Order: sequence, then C-alpha cells, then structure tokens
Amino acid sequence: MKCYFHGSGSKDGSEQKSGLVSFAIPDVGVLFRSTWRGNLYQCQYVSLLFLLKFIEVNPDVFSQVELQLYGDCPLIIQQINGQAYTPKSLKAYRDLARLYVKKLRFSLRWIPEQQNRATSKAVDMPPNPSLKGLNFEELSTLSGQLGLSGRLRARGDS
Repeated sequence: MKCYFHGSGSKDGSEQKSGLVSFAIPDVGVLFRSTWRGNLYQCQYVSLLFLLKFIEVNPDVFSQVELQLYGDCPLIIQQINGQAYTPKSLKAYRDLARLYVKKLRFSLRWIPEQQNRATSKAVDMPPNPSLKGLNFEELSTLSGQLGLSGRLRARGDS
C-alpha cells in the first residue's frame, strides 16, 4: 500500500513560522493536514511521524499489507537510512522515526513533489465511507509528545 507524507515550512530555518504537515493514503481515502510551527525539515519529519503513528494505531488496516512510504525530501530519507549527517536540531525526530523502522515493516523512498499525493487537493482523493473505523485520536498524543513549538519534549519536561 502506498502512503505519502509531505511537510512545508520556513526554508530560512525559522521555527517561529507555521508550516503544513500532511500525509495521504489513497487506498483507504485518507488525506490528513495540519499546521505545524517549524522549519521545512521539522515539518517533513513531523509529517512522517504522524503517518507512522497513524499506521501503528490502525493495525486492522495496515498490519497485513506491504507498506511503501514516499516523501519528497531526499535529505530526510537519507538521514533516517543513515546515509546523511543529521544536525543536532533534527536528531530527536530522526531517532523517533528510526524507532518506527524497528516496529513497523515498510520501505521509505523518495518521490518528486509533483507526484506526492500528500500535496494533492482533497477533491483528488476518493471518498471512503469506512473512515469511521480509523483511529485519528492518537495523533494528538504524538502532537503532545512533539510539543507545540515543533520540538520533541523529553519525558518529565513541562
């Protein structure tokens, strides 16, 4: 099953501007979007982490299928795969993504932004009446863990 993630944020490195995080799973008719305060790379990571959390909390849909995850930021994919340097500001995001690599079975690949379904308009996704059974609530748990500023919180931080 093909799944797509995309994040857009400030390209100047500013974490104070709002970006967009999104993921799409066309086979089940899911297109998720939310604003996120962070730079481009933080938003890319958060998009992937939201997608992975969604897959994890909906095992009835995803546990028996081969998952291919596509993102349009080659640097993020290379960092997760250990093929590129990860700056300190992104290591917590990368480390959390790597935990999901160990938990879930999926491949992670680059795709050009023009082909990334997570950037599609909602009308491009077919309606799916079975969405009622999917768990979106757990995304707020991850959102709290990541923090409102787009930074990962350590346990015990307030």
